[in-house]
Amino acid sequence: MASRADKSSKLIDKATVLAKSGNWGEEARKINSSIIELDPKNADAHTRLARCHVLLGNLDSAEQVYEKVLKIYPENLVAKNNLSKLKKNRPLFTGDKLL
Repeated sequence: MASRADKSSKLIDKATVLAKSGNWGEEARKINSSIIELDPKNADAHTRLARCHVLLGNLDSAEQVYEKVLKIYPENLVAKNNLSKLKKNRPLFTGDKLL
C-alpha cells in the first residue's frame, strides 16, 4: 500500500503536468483538492486549486482558497497578487482574462 507521501508526490506530479499544459478544469480541481487533503499546508496546491476555481467560474471558492493560503503563508506573493486581481476585476470577470 502506498504511503501518504507517495500518494501526495504522485498527485503533485499529475497536478504539475496539468498546470503546465494549461488544464485547469475539473480534473485539476479534484487532484489539487486531494493533495490538500493529504497535505493541508501545501501552498502550491492551494494556489493551483484557486486558479481552477477562477477558471471554472467559482469566484467565491477561489477567494476563500487564496485567503486560506494567506492565513498559512502571509507572504505568499502568488496568492496576494491573484487575490488582489480577483477582487479588483471581479465585476469585469469574463472567464479567461483573469489570472
